[in-house]
Amino acid sequence: MARLFALVSAALVAVTVAASSAVAATTPLVSVDWLKARLNDTSTLVVDLRASNDFEAGHVPGAVNGPYPDLWRKPDWQLPPVDLLVQNLSALGVGGTTTVVLVPAGTDATELGGATFAYWVLKYLGHENVAVLDGGWYAWKADATAPVANGASAPTPASFTANLRPGIRATTDQVAEQLGTDTVLIDARSPEQYLGKTKSRLVSRAGRIPGAVNLPYFTVFDDATHRLKPRAELAALVPAAVTGKDAKIIAYCNTGHWSSIDWFVLHELLGYDNTRLYDGSMAAWTRDPSRPVETGQPESN
Repeated sequence: MARLFALVSAALVAVTVAASSAVAATTPLVSVDWLKARLNDTSTLVVDLRASNDFEAGHVPGAVNGPYPDLWRKPDWQLPPVDLLVQNLSALGVGGTTTVVLVPAGTDATELGGATFAYWVLKYLGHENVAVLDGGWYAWKADATAPVANGASAPTPASFTANLRPGIRATTDQVAEQLGTDTVLIDARSPEQYLGKTKSRLVSRAGRIPGAVNLPYFTVFDDATHRLKPRAELAALVPAAVTGKDAKIIAYCNTGHWSSIDWFVLHELLGYDNTRLYDGSMAAWTRDPSRPVETGQPESN
């Protein structure tokens, strides 16, 4: 009997440990059902990225409001100093062991970029437990069983500590060093901007970084479902220049917003672990007139 009790106890411990591990292992995308089951979990913090007036009109119960880009970027779209990001995240209530679930509006691909950029910021700062609500507020509101709260949020401050992961970020100098190498530069902008036919007002010159291939951010998004496409379809969109999972990749756009979607898909969903985000992107690249820019169809085409 004692031996049986010991075996049963060991089994219960193993199940408990496994269950705890399952809870701790946050996937990059989480569902509405996943989040509904954790509304009373004090270790999970829902950060709604919408504007304050939209947040106050309705949000996930217990969520705090961390509007994008206000808390995540400088007015010129550059990344804020690390100490300011730490201050902002601490004020929101993000602690070292907090599981952060980011909630975008879920309306279109451009809007999703706010969530994937905020996700990348948290990962860059060394925070591992972070996810994006698949479908965002659009999906939550579409579920008749999902509760809704109103009014302003009252975050409980925490202590956030940064532990930078420079391996997922590319600087302008690092991008310049990779020109002509086996590193694949992926331009997440529209074909019109990639080819230099049009440009963003934030960019000094039209065109692309030499040698870049195009993976427009909106091609990975399904407008009908308001979600990223299934992984098999995402994998089929990966440019042919990316020849294996060990490929070295740098994603960019105009300011890092759209390209954070490509980074999220490649690095977090498809397992291209050597993918970096050039958050300065073309806004930073074209600031120096001596840096080369290509226009028109690539020669290989």
